[in-house]
Amino acid sequence: MLRAQVGIVGLGIAGSAIAATLASSGYSVVGWDQHGPHHDLGSSHGSERLLRLGHVDSRLTVAAWEALQLWRQLEATTGTRLLRPSSTLDIGFLDEIESIQSTLTAVGLASRMLDGSDLRGLRPTGLVLETSEGAVISAKEALNTFRTIATDSQAHLAFNCPVQSSIRRNDHLEIATEGGTWQVDHLVLATGAWPTETLLPENIAKVPQLRVTDELVAYFEPTARIAQIPPTIFRQAERHYVMPHVADRLFKIAEHHSGPVVSPTSLEREDPTDRLHRLAAWVSDRVPGVTPKPLSVSRCLYATLPNEDFIVERFDDVTVALGLSGHGFKFAPVIAKTVAGLIGGAISTSPFGQGSGHHATGRSVHK
Repeated sequence: MLRAQVGIVGLGIAGSAIAATLASSGYSVVGWDQHGPHHDLGSSHGSERLLRLGHVDSRLTVAAWEALQLWRQLEATTGTRLLRPSSTLDIGFLDEIESIQSTLTAVGLASRMLDGSDLRGLRPTGLVLETSEGAVISAKEALNTFRTIATDSQAHLAFNCPVQSSIRRNDHLEIATEGGTWQVDHLVLATGAWPTETLLPENIAKVPQLRVTDELVAYFEPTARIAQIPPTIFRQAERHYVMPHVADRLFKIAEHHSGPVVSPTSLEREDPTDRLHRLAAWVSDRVPGVTPKPLSVSRCLYATLPNEDFIVERFDDVTVALGLSGHGFKFAPVIAKTVAGLIGGAISTSPFGQGSGHHATGRSVHK
């Protein structure tokens, strides 16, 4: 029977970062994913993700700042460009934007209020806050970098290899997969939208039920007079984001958490026409710097708790890193560090455990 100290189910950004962190720290690691390396049935695919520091909850701002430093260290040690530094904008309700600025100031990060009438390419309604530091993460390069670190550190990563069951056998867990059966001392579940019920050994508390939604993002071409629009979060009754597309001069624009609830195991995706028309109308009204006709569309599955908090917890010999869709990508190195600490027996001081309490939001309920 095959043997490893730690088995990881799910090799999206969280699972891949965890594999890299553990393997490079000397653990023997095996990881499995039921899909291919860059499948689109989760929320880790695509070309870019936003690393923003502005949050109402100071714990998330502190964690995001730590993540930015860890991403920079990863760039330095691997020689791979993963970040495109950028200021970021938050636009929204007065009390919420002022709260974000207070949080940034409290942890020593620079920000300033802007006159919305001076913004080229955007037509804001509400207060505008610019945070001086932030970045756009090259998502595919980040995934590849973590996986390369893991395999260079002798981790075994198996794609297109579904995990069928986990059973406790005395002092270890027995993991049955399509590629063979493994013995592991500890199991990490980073399965994203995919159910965990059949993977939890006996006597392990069930994790909270995740809500899986089918989200839509569209790519728009800038008008000739606009060179750049910074990554922007619209924190209003209808939540949207705008960010530059890494691969070309397009802009990635989407409604945030507006997709229908779906089942990943029997996925039936609705016709996106109505959602695209609604998004195009919003773009025409609020983002005059782009042509309001999408050139292309992509989709992803979000898996979140109803309150959009994360679940990074240890339950005996199983650790879970779940509910990360929406803005969890940017926290990947911090989540991996947290999981490594939990497996090593540390008491977590991370803001991502359920015991840390619900993360505060403003009126838009945007983290």
